[in-house]
Amino acid sequence: MGIVREFAAKAIDARLALREGEHGITRRAMERQLAMVAWARSGSPFYRRLYRGLPADITTLQDVPPVTKPALMAEFDDWVTDGAVLRDDLRTWLADPATIGQMFRGKYLAYTTSGTTGEPAVLLEDEASLAAAYASRVRMVPGFLSGELIREYLRRRGAVATLLATGGPYGGIAMVEWAWRINPALRGMRVYSVNDPLPDLVAALNAQQPVVLAGYTSALELLADEAVAGRLRITPLAVGTLAEGYSPHGKALLERAWGVPIVDTYACSEMPVMAIGCVHGRLHHQVDWVTLEPVDHAYRPVPDGEASYTVLVTNHFNRVQPIVRYDLGDSITVDPAPCPCGSPLPVIRVEGRSRDLLLLRDAGGAMVRILPLAISSVAEEAAGVHRVQLVQTGPSAVLIRLEAERGADHALVGADIERRLGGYLTRIGLGNVRLQVSPDPPVLSGSGKFRGVYREIGAVEMATV
Repeated sequence: MGIVREFAAKAIDARLALREGEHGITRRAMERQLAMVAWARSGSPFYRRLYRGLPADITTLQDVPPVTKPALMAEFDDWVTDGAVLRDDLRTWLADPATIGQMFRGKYLAYTTSGTTGEPAVLLEDEASLAAAYASRVRMVPGFLSGELIREYLRRRGAVATLLATGGPYGGIAMVEWAWRINPALRGMRVYSVNDPLPDLVAALNAQQPVVLAGYTSALELLADEAVAGRLRITPLAVGTLAEGYSPHGKALLERAWGVPIVDTYACSEMPVMAIGCVHGRLHHQVDWVTLEPVDHAYRPVPDGEASYTVLVTNHFNRVQPIVRYDLGDSITVDPAPCPCGSPLPVIRVEGRSRDLLLLRDAGGAMVRILPLAISSVAEEAAGVHRVQLVQTGPSAVLIRLEAERGADHALVGADIERRLGGYLTRIGLGNVRLQVSPDPPVLSGSGKFRGVYREIGAVEMATV
Protein backbone atom coordinates (compact mmCIF):
# COMPACT_ATOMS: atom_id res chain seq x y z
CA MET A 1 0.00 0.00 0.00
CA GLY A 2 1.44 3.41 -0.99
CA ILE A 3 1.92 6.20 1.49
CA VAL A 4 -1.16 8.12 0.32
CA ARG A 5 -3.41 5.06 0.68
CA GLU A 6 -1.84 4.26 4.06
CA PHE A 7 -2.54 7.79 5.22
CA ALA A 8 -6.14 7.75 3.96
CA ALA A 9 -6.92 4.41 5.59
CA LYS A 10 -5.49 5.47 8.94
CA ALA A 11 -7.14 8.89 8.83
CA ILE A 12 -10.52 7.27 8.22
CA ASP A 13 -9.90 4.84 11.08
CA ALA A 14 -8.94 7.71 13.39
CA ARG A 15 -12.28 9.43 12.78
CA LEU A 16 -14.23 6.15 12.95
CA ALA A 17 -12.73 5.31 16.34
CA LEU A 18 -13.96 8.61 17.76
CA ARG A 19 -17.49 7.87 16.53
CA GLU A 20 -17.37 4.42 18.13
CA GLY A 21 -16.44 6.03 21.43
CA GLU A 22 -14.51 4.64 24.37
CA HIS A 23 -15.29 1.00 23.54
CA GLY A 24 -13.92 1.22 19.99
CA ILE A 25 -10.84 3.13 21.10
CA THR A 26 -10.06 0.70 23.93
CA ARG A 27 -10.53 -2.32 21.64
CA ARG A 28 -8.10 -0.92 19.09
CA ALA A 29 -5.57 -0.07 21.80
CA MET A 30 -5.58 -3.59 23.26
CA GLU A 31 -5.33 -5.27 19.87
CA ARG A 32 -2.53 -3.03 18.63
CA GLN A 33 -0.34 -3.07 21.72
CA LEU A 34 -0.44 -6.87 21.99
CA ALA A 35 0.19 -7.20 18.25
CA MET A 36 3.26 -4.99 18.67
CA VAL A 37 4.53 -7.14 21.56
CA ALA A 38 4.16 -10.27 19.39
CA TRP A 39 5.86 -8.57 16.44
CA ALA A 40 8.77 -7.33 18.55
CA ARG A 41 9.23 -10.78 20.02
CA SER A 42 9.32 -12.45 16.63
CA GLY A 43 11.25 -9.88 14.61
CA SER A 44 13.72 -8.26 17.01
CA PRO A 45 16.57 -10.34 18.50
CA PHE A 46 16.81 -7.83 21.35
CA TYR A 47 13.18 -8.25 22.40
CA ARG A 48 13.32 -12.00 21.80
CA ARG A 49 16.09 -12.25 24.40
CA LEU A 50 14.35 -9.81 26.74
CA TYR A 51 11.08 -11.78 26.66
CA ARG A 52 12.73 -15.20 27.02
CA GLY A 53 11.02 -17.08 29.82
CA LEU A 54 7.75 -15.12 29.52
CA PRO A 55 4.50 -16.93 28.62
CA ALA A 56 4.00 -17.72 24.95
CA ASP A 57 0.78 -15.69 24.88
CA ILE A 58 1.15 -12.27 26.49
CA THR A 59 -2.30 -11.02 27.51
CA THR A 60 -1.43 -7.60 28.92
CA LEU A 61 1.27 -5.06 28.18
CA GLN A 62 2.27 -5.03 31.86
CA ASP A 63 3.54 -8.63 31.50
CA VAL A 64 6.65 -7.43 29.63
CA PRO A 65 9.54 -5.45 31.14
CA PRO A 66 10.25 -1.78 30.37
CA VAL A 67 13.18 -0.69 28.20
CA THR A 68 15.42 2.38 28.23
CA LYS A 69 17.08 4.40 25.48
CA PRO A 70 20.65 3.46 26.53
CA ALA A 71 19.76 -0.26 26.53
CA LEU A 72 18.16 -0.07 23.09
CA MET A 73 20.95 2.01 21.56
CA ALA A 74 23.57 -0.40 22.96
CA GLU A 75 21.81 -3.22 21.11
CA PHE A 76 20.74 -1.21 18.07
CA ASP A 77 21.59 -3.82 15.42
CA ASP A 78 19.52 -6.43 17.32
CA TRP A 79 16.78 -3.96 18.20
CA VAL A 80 15.69 -3.30 14.61
CA THR A 81 13.69 -5.98 12.81
CA ASP A 82 15.47 -5.46 9.47
CA GLY A 83 18.80 -7.29 9.71
CA ALA A 84 20.22 -5.25 6.83
CA VAL A 85 20.06 -2.06 8.94
CA LEU A 86 23.25 -1.45 10.95
CA ARG A 87 23.84 1.47 13.28
CA ASP A 88 27.29 2.32 11.91
CA ASP A 89 25.92 2.48 8.36
CA LEU A 90 23.07 4.69 9.56
CA ARG A 91 25.36 7.07 11.41
CA THR A 92 27.57 7.43 8.33
CA TRP A 93 24.54 8.08 6.15
CA LEU A 94 23.06 10.64 8.58
CA ALA A 95 26.37 12.50 8.75
CA ASP A 96 25.69 13.75 5.21
CA PRO A 97 23.29 16.76 5.40
CA ALA A 98 22.02 15.94 1.90
CA THR A 99 20.31 12.80 3.24
CA ILE A 100 17.92 14.67 5.58
CA GLY A 101 14.38 13.74 4.61
CA GLN A 102 15.44 10.95 2.24
CA MET A 103 14.57 7.29 2.79
CA PHE A 104 17.46 5.17 4.02
CA ARG A 105 17.83 2.18 1.68
CA GLY A 106 14.66 3.46 0.00
CA LYS A 107 12.57 2.17 2.92
CA TYR A 108 12.98 4.16 6.11
CA LEU A 109 13.02 7.79 7.17
CA ALA A 110 15.99 8.11 9.54
CA TYR A 111 16.77 10.86 12.03
CA THR A 112 18.16 11.45 15.51
CA THR A 113 16.80 12.90 18.71
CA SER A 114 18.20 16.22 19.84
CA GLY A 115 20.16 14.71 22.70
CA THR A 116 18.70 17.04 25.36
CA THR A 117 18.24 14.02 27.63
CA GLY A 118 21.56 12.25 27.03
CA GLU A 119 22.93 10.34 24.04
CA PRO A 120 20.96 11.06 20.85
CA ALA A 121 18.91 8.11 19.67
CA VAL A 122 19.00 7.02 16.03
CA LEU A 123 15.46 6.36 14.87
CA LEU A 124 13.74 4.85 11.84
CA GLU A 125 10.20 4.89 10.51
CA ASP A 126 8.71 3.04 7.57
CA GLU A 127 5.88 4.42 5.43
CA ALA A 128 3.13 2.81 7.54
CA SER A 129 4.50 4.44 10.68
CA LEU A 130 4.84 7.82 8.95
CA ALA A 131 1.28 7.57 7.64
CA ALA A 132 0.03 6.90 11.16
CA ALA A 133 1.93 9.90 12.53
CA TYR A 134 0.34 12.27 10.04
CA ALA A 135 -3.12 10.66 10.03
CA SER A 136 -3.42 11.01 13.79
CA ARG A 137 -3.40 14.78 13.36
CA VAL A 138 -6.80 14.76 11.66
CA ARG A 139 -8.38 14.61 15.10
CA MET A 140 -7.32 18.15 15.87
CA VAL A 141 -8.64 19.62 12.63
CA PRO A 142 -12.43 19.97 13.26
CA GLY A 143 -12.12 22.28 16.26
CA PHE A 144 -9.54 24.58 14.71
CA LEU A 145 -10.23 24.49 10.97
CA SER A 146 -12.40 27.46 10.02
CA GLY A 147 -13.61 28.71 6.68
CA GLU A 148 -11.52 31.84 7.13
CA LEU A 149 -8.39 29.78 7.77
CA ILE A 150 -8.98 27.70 4.63
CA ARG A 151 -9.58 30.79 2.50
CA GLU A 152 -6.48 32.53 3.82
CA TYR A 153 -4.39 29.38 3.43
CA LEU A 154 -5.36 29.22 -0.24
CA ARG A 155 -4.99 32.96 -0.79
CA ARG A 156 -1.52 32.98 0.78
CA ARG A 157 -0.57 29.84 -1.17
CA GLY A 158 -0.16 27.55 1.80
CA ALA A 159 1.90 30.01 3.81
CA VAL A 160 2.93 28.13 6.95
CA ALA A 161 5.93 29.03 9.09
CA THR A 162 7.61 26.43 11.30
CA LEU A 163 10.49 27.09 13.67
CA LEU A 164 12.69 24.03 14.13
CA ALA A 165 16.20 22.96 15.01
CA THR A 166 18.08 22.68 11.73
CA GLY A 167 21.62 21.99 12.87
CA GLY A 168 21.42 18.23 12.42
CA PRO A 169 19.27 15.33 11.19
CA TYR A 170 16.58 15.89 13.83
CA GLY A 171 13.09 14.43 13.59
CA GLY A 172 11.21 17.66 12.90
CA ILE A 173 13.26 18.85 9.95
CA ALA A 174 13.60 15.30 8.58
CA MET A 175 9.81 14.90 8.48
CA VAL A 176 9.33 18.29 6.82
CA GLU A 177 11.94 17.53 4.15
CA TRP A 178 10.31 14.13 3.56
CA ALA A 179 6.84 15.71 3.27
CA TRP A 180 8.17 18.22 0.73
CA ARG A 181 9.53 15.39 -1.40
CA ILE A 182 6.30 13.41 -1.52
CA ASN A 183 3.98 16.42 -1.85
CA PRO A 184 5.44 19.52 -3.57
CA ALA A 185 2.21 21.38 -2.75
CA LEU A 186 3.51 21.67 0.81
CA ARG A 187 6.37 23.87 -0.34
CA GLY A 188 4.40 26.85 0.92
CA MET A 189 5.58 25.80 4.36
CA ARG A 190 8.82 27.52 5.23
CA VAL A 191 11.17 26.31 7.95
CA TYR A 192 13.10 28.80 10.04
CA SER A 193 15.99 27.86 12.29
CA VAL A 194 15.49 28.55 15.99
CA ASN A 195 19.16 29.55 16.05
CA ASP A 196 18.71 32.40 13.57
CA PRO A 197 19.09 35.94 15.00
CA LEU A 198 15.74 37.24 16.24
CA PRO A 199 15.73 40.36 13.99
CA ASP A 200 16.29 38.13 10.95
CA LEU A 201 13.39 35.88 11.95
CA VAL A 202 11.10 38.87 12.43
CA ALA A 203 12.00 40.32 9.03
CA ALA A 204 11.49 36.99 7.24
CA LEU A 205 8.13 36.35 8.89
CA ASN A 206 6.94 39.87 8.13
CA ALA A 207 7.77 39.20 4.49
CA GLN A 208 6.09 35.77 4.40
CA GLN A 209 2.90 36.63 6.36
CA PRO A 210 2.12 33.03 7.40
CA VAL A 211 -1.45 31.94 8.01
CA VAL A 212 -0.23 29.26 10.43
CA LEU A 213 2.71 29.64 12.81
CA ALA A 214 4.23 26.65 14.60
CA GLY A 215 7.38 25.85 16.53
CA TYR A 216 9.02 25.22 19.86
CA THR A 217 7.15 27.09 22.57
CA SER A 218 10.21 29.00 23.72
CA ALA A 219 10.78 30.31 20.19
CA LEU A 220 7.13 31.28 19.82
CA GLU A 221 7.25 33.17 23.11
CA LEU A 222 10.16 35.24 21.82
CA LEU A 223 8.19 36.04 18.66
CA ALA A 224 5.08 36.84 20.71
CA ASP A 225 7.08 39.44 22.60
CA GLU A 226 8.14 40.94 19.27
CA ALA A 227 4.49 41.00 18.16
CA VAL A 228 3.34 42.74 21.34
CA ALA A 229 6.11 45.30 20.85
CA GLY A 230 4.89 45.93 17.29
CA ARG A 231 8.01 44.72 15.50
CA LEU A 232 6.52 41.43 14.29
CA ARG A 233 3.52 42.31 12.16
CA ILE A 234 1.88 39.02 11.14
CA THR A 235 -1.71 37.81 11.45
CA PRO A 236 -1.68 34.00 11.81
CA LEU A 237 -5.08 32.36 12.20
CA ALA A 238 -3.66 29.46 14.19
CA VAL A 239 -0.55 28.98 16.30
CA GLY A 240 0.81 25.52 17.07
CA THR A 241 3.26 24.55 19.79
CA LEU A 242 5.67 21.67 19.31
CA ALA A 243 7.61 19.42 21.67
CA GLU A 244 8.04 21.62 24.74
CA GLY A 245 4.56 22.34 26.10
CA TYR A 246 3.91 25.68 27.76
CA SER A 247 3.28 27.23 31.13
CA PRO A 248 0.18 29.34 31.91
CA HIS A 249 2.43 32.39 31.57
CA GLY A 250 3.57 31.27 28.13
CA LYS A 251 0.07 30.47 26.91
CA ALA A 252 -1.23 33.85 28.04
CA LEU A 253 1.61 35.56 26.18
CA LEU A 254 0.84 33.72 22.92
CA GLU A 255 -2.87 34.46 23.19
CA ARG A 256 -2.23 38.13 23.94
CA ALA A 257 0.07 38.45 20.94
CA TRP A 258 -2.22 36.96 18.32
CA GLY A 259 -5.65 36.29 19.85
CA VAL A 260 -6.08 33.00 17.99
CA PRO A 261 -6.42 29.34 19.04
CA ILE A 262 -3.26 27.73 20.39
CA VAL A 263 -3.02 24.24 18.88
CA ASP A 264 -1.01 22.09 21.27
CA THR A 265 0.51 18.68 20.62
CA TYR A 266 2.44 16.28 22.83
CA ALA A 267 5.07 14.58 20.75
CA CYS A 268 8.58 13.21 20.72
CA SER A 269 10.91 11.76 18.12
CA GLU A 270 10.11 8.21 19.26
CA MET A 271 6.36 8.82 18.78
CA PRO A 272 5.52 11.89 16.70
CA VAL A 273 2.00 12.51 18.04
CA MET A 274 1.02 11.14 21.47
CA ALA A 275 -1.66 13.65 22.42
CA ILE A 276 -3.49 16.42 20.62
CA GLY A 277 -5.00 19.64 21.86
CA CYS A 278 -8.67 20.60 21.68
CA VAL A 279 -10.38 23.99 21.62
CA HIS A 280 -10.64 23.90 25.42
CA GLY A 281 -6.87 23.77 25.77
CA ARG A 282 -6.76 20.15 26.99
CA LEU A 283 -4.41 17.46 25.70
CA HIS A 284 -6.11 14.21 24.63
CA HIS A 285 -4.08 11.00 24.79
CA GLN A 286 -4.43 9.05 21.53
CA VAL A 287 -4.95 5.75 23.29
CA ASP A 288 -5.53 3.71 20.14
CA TRP A 289 -2.30 4.97 18.52
CA VAL A 290 0.10 5.00 21.44
CA THR A 291 0.03 3.61 24.97
CA LEU A 292 1.20 5.93 27.75
CA GLU A 293 1.71 4.39 31.18
CA PRO A 294 2.31 6.91 34.00
CA VAL A 295 4.55 5.15 36.55
CA ASP A 296 6.65 5.87 39.63
CA HIS A 297 10.40 5.33 40.21
CA ALA A 298 9.90 1.54 40.34
CA TYR A 299 7.70 1.46 37.19
CA ARG A 300 4.56 0.93 39.26
CA PRO A 301 1.35 2.56 37.94
CA VAL A 302 0.35 5.85 39.55
CA PRO A 303 -3.34 6.72 40.06
CA ASP A 304 -5.24 9.27 38.01
CA GLY A 305 -4.66 12.79 39.23
CA GLU A 306 -1.10 12.08 40.44
CA ALA A 307 1.99 13.22 38.58
CA SER A 308 4.13 10.31 37.41
CA TYR A 309 7.87 10.07 37.82
CA THR A 310 8.18 8.91 34.21
CA VAL A 311 5.98 7.50 31.45
CA LEU A 312 6.33 4.27 29.47
CA VAL A 313 5.54 4.62 25.77
CA THR A 314 4.43 1.90 23.36
CA ASN A 315 4.24 2.91 19.70
CA HIS A 316 1.49 0.83 18.03
CA PHE A 317 2.76 1.22 14.46
CA ASN A 318 6.57 1.32 14.11
CA ARG A 319 7.51 -2.21 13.09
CA VAL A 320 11.07 -1.65 11.92
CA GLN A 321 12.10 -0.31 15.32
CA PRO A 322 9.62 -1.55 17.96
CA ILE A 323 9.15 0.77 20.92
CA VAL A 324 7.46 -1.21 23.70
CA ARG A 325 7.22 0.17 27.25
CA TYR A 326 9.99 2.68 26.52
CA ASP A 327 11.00 4.92 29.43
CA LEU A 328 10.53 8.37 27.90
CA GLY A 329 11.43 10.35 31.01
CA ASP A 330 8.38 12.66 31.01
CA SER A 331 6.18 13.30 34.01
CA ILE A 332 2.49 13.27 33.10
CA THR A 333 -0.81 13.35 34.98
CA VAL A 334 -4.03 11.69 33.81
CA ASP A 335 -6.99 13.98 34.45
CA PRO A 336 -10.00 11.84 35.48
CA ALA A 337 -12.50 14.60 34.65
CA PRO A 338 -14.16 14.50 31.19
CA CYS A 339 -13.35 17.31 28.79
CA PRO A 340 -16.08 19.80 27.77
CA CYS A 341 -15.21 19.12 24.13
CA GLY A 342 -16.82 15.68 24.45
CA SER A 343 -13.88 13.67 23.10
CA PRO A 344 -13.74 10.07 24.36
CA LEU A 345 -9.95 10.33 24.43
CA PRO A 346 -8.63 10.79 28.00
CA VAL A 347 -7.08 14.07 29.10
CA ILE A 348 -3.48 14.29 30.27
CA ARG A 349 -1.24 17.06 31.57
CA VAL A 350 2.44 17.05 30.74
CA GLU A 351 4.46 18.25 33.72
CA GLY A 352 7.89 18.00 32.07
CA ARG A 353 10.86 15.70 31.82
CA SER A 354 11.69 13.62 34.88
CA ARG A 355 15.22 14.99 34.51
CA ASP A 356 13.63 18.44 34.83
CA LEU A 357 12.17 17.58 38.22
CA LEU A 358 14.15 19.25 40.97
CA LEU A 359 15.08 16.86 43.77
CA LEU A 360 16.12 19.18 46.60
CA ARG A 361 17.35 18.21 50.05
CA ASP A 362 15.68 19.94 53.00
CA ALA A 363 17.37 20.92 56.27
CA GLY A 364 16.62 17.50 57.75
CA GLY A 365 18.19 15.61 54.86
CA ALA A 366 14.92 14.47 53.23
CA MET A 367 14.49 14.75 49.47
CA VAL A 368 11.64 16.92 48.13
CA ARG A 369 10.46 16.64 44.51
CA ILE A 370 9.49 19.88 42.71
CA LEU A 371 7.62 19.81 39.40
CA PRO A 372 9.08 22.20 36.79
CA LEU A 373 5.78 23.97 36.08
CA ALA A 374 5.20 24.52 39.79
CA ILE A 375 8.45 26.37 40.38
CA SER A 376 8.69 28.11 37.01
CA SER A 377 5.21 29.61 37.39
CA VAL A 378 6.34 31.24 40.66
CA ALA A 379 9.40 32.77 38.99
CA GLU A 380 7.37 33.99 36.01
CA GLU A 381 5.12 36.07 38.30
CA ALA A 382 7.99 38.51 38.90
CA ALA A 383 7.53 41.92 37.33
CA GLY A 384 9.70 42.58 34.29
CA VAL A 385 10.76 39.01 33.60
CA HIS A 386 10.82 37.95 29.97
CA ARG A 387 12.32 34.49 30.33
CA VAL A 388 13.74 32.62 33.29
CA GLN A 389 15.77 29.43 33.62
CA LEU A 390 16.13 27.55 36.91
CA VAL A 391 19.02 25.11 37.23
CA GLN A 392 19.66 22.79 40.17
CA THR A 393 23.41 22.91 40.69
CA GLY A 394 23.71 21.01 43.97
CA PRO A 395 21.76 19.14 46.66
CA SER A 396 20.20 22.39 47.97
CA ALA A 397 21.23 24.99 45.40
CA VAL A 398 19.39 26.58 42.47
CA LEU A 399 20.87 28.97 39.90
CA ILE A 400 18.58 31.60 38.36
CA ARG A 401 19.30 32.77 34.82
CA LEU A 402 16.97 35.41 33.45
CA GLU A 403 16.27 37.71 30.57
CA ALA A 404 14.51 40.90 31.59
CA GLU A 405 11.93 42.68 29.49
CA ARG A 406 13.10 45.66 27.50
CA GLY A 407 13.54 48.60 29.87
CA ALA A 408 13.47 46.48 33.03
CA ASP A 409 16.41 46.42 35.43
CA HIS A 410 18.09 42.99 35.44
CA ALA A 411 19.17 43.26 39.07
CA LEU A 412 15.72 44.30 40.32
CA VAL A 413 14.00 41.55 38.34
CA GLY A 414 16.47 39.00 39.67
CA ALA A 415 15.91 40.16 43.24
CA ASP A 416 12.14 39.85 42.80
CA ILE A 417 12.45 36.31 41.41
CA GLU A 418 14.79 35.38 44.25
CA ARG A 419 12.32 36.78 46.80
CA ARG A 420 9.34 34.97 45.30
CA LEU A 421 11.17 31.65 44.96
CA GLY A 422 12.56 31.98 48.46
CA GLY A 423 9.07 32.44 49.87
CA TYR A 424 7.69 29.52 47.88
CA LEU A 425 10.49 27.17 48.90
CA THR A 426 10.14 28.20 52.55
CA ARG A 427 6.41 27.43 52.45
CA ILE A 428 7.11 23.88 51.26
CA GLY A 429 9.84 23.23 53.78
CA LEU A 430 12.88 24.13 51.68
CA GLY A 431 13.91 27.41 53.26
CA ASN A 432 17.46 26.08 53.40
CA VAL A 433 17.86 26.04 49.61
CA ARG A 434 20.43 28.57 48.38
CA LEU A 435 19.33 30.71 45.44
CA GLN A 436 21.82 32.53 43.22
CA VAL A 437 21.02 34.97 40.43
CA SER A 438 23.44 34.62 37.52
CA PRO A 439 24.52 37.60 35.43
CA ASP A 440 24.32 35.34 32.37
CA PRO A 441 21.14 34.94 30.26
CA PRO A 442 19.31 31.63 29.78
CA VAL A 443 21.02 29.14 27.48
CA LEU A 444 19.62 26.86 24.79
CA SER A 445 20.45 23.22 24.24
CA GLY A 446 22.55 22.21 21.27
CA SER A 447 19.39 21.65 19.21
CA GLY A 448 18.00 25.09 20.00
CA LYS A 449 15.40 23.93 22.52
CA PHE A 450 14.88 25.84 25.73
CA ARG A 451 14.78 24.00 29.05
CA GLY A 452 13.27 26.28 31.67
CA VAL A 453 13.91 23.97 34.62
CA TYR A 454 16.50 21.22 34.83
CA ARG A 455 19.18 19.56 36.91
CA GLU A 456 22.85 19.74 36.07
CA ILE A 457 24.50 16.34 35.66
CA GLY A 458 25.54 15.13 39.10
CA ALA A 459 23.29 17.48 41.08
CA VAL A 460 20.92 14.72 42.16
CA GLU A 461 23.71 12.24 42.73
CA MET A 462 25.20 14.74 45.15
CA ALA A 463 21.83 15.24 46.78
CA THR A 464 21.15 11.54 47.35
CA VAL A 465 24.50 10.53 48.87
